[in-house]
Amino acid sequence: MKKGWIFVFILLFVSFSILSWADTKILAIVGNQKITLKEFNRQRHWVEKERQKPLTQEEMRKLLDRMVIRSLLYQEALRKGLDKDQEVLFRLEEARKKILTRALLDKKITSSLHYTDEDLKEYYQTHQKDYTIPELASGQVILIYKFDRNGNDKTNEAKKLALEIKERMKKGENYRDLHKLYLKKTSLSIQPSQFSNLTRTLLERDNPDYAKVVFSLNKGEVGMGETKDRFFVVKVTEKHPPRLKPFKEVKNEVEVVFQNKKGRQILKGYIDTLKKATKIETYYENLPEPNI
Repeated sequence: MKKGWIFVFILLFVSFSILSWADTKILAIVGNQKITLKEFNRQRHWVEKERQKPLTQEEMRKLLDRMVIRSLLYQEALRKGLDKDQEVLFRLEEARKKILTRALLDKKITSSLHYTDEDLKEYYQTHQKDYTIPELASGQVILIYKFDRNGNDKTNEAKKLALEIKERMKKGENYRDLHKLYLKKTSLSIQPSQFSNLTRTLLERDNPDYAKVVFSLNKGEVGMGETKDRFFVVKVTEKHPPRLKPFKEVKNEVEVVFQNKKGRQILKGYIDTLKKATKIETYYENLPEPNI
């Protein structure tokens, strides 16, 4: 029995020695500084954590190259005495505060952030508007301006022409052919156009007069509207009603938003708790004058 324990101890000692040797394995020497496998693996860990995928062999070579350059520049900074520069020391202290603060908050939020799929589904159900593809429309338009090419007011003529074009488009005539035809018959400025998959929200924001007509029509229907300087005749060629994306399709998106909102709530509660437990006195009147 005693021999068995001795064997286990020797095995553990050898294993630990091998791991320790591996950690101290030198990957590069820059001046008087060595870059070991242990240091490299620390950097690799953070890079892979940020990327959320492992590094390839080529990417590891590039990471080591970056570590070499950084070591080179760091040693040069020390030779120039920048580690004693007051501005640099201030920035280092500020960076230290930010890193420690971030680590504290990350630890607090991570340890307090608990939720289930049911929580995500409930958030999804109460925020369906955020995951709904709005109503979409595509169509063809002919614009008939109220002024002729010399700038003369021709509102009545423009309205009459728009009504005529509307009736012909209802009968199935192509809007481009109609544009070419009337371009030869009138002194008014007319212009063909088309739109594809415009949302109601976007069109209502940018051009409410157009939106009112376009989204009152069904696919294949023709309508007419008016703005300050023109009449327009529009034919809707495609129409898609609003569509709520299924929960499975947007689950990851919902989870990110939920985590952010929940994290902000946890953070606010944590800061409020610390404030209550700490004496804080703020003297705004002692602030310096702004440099304006």
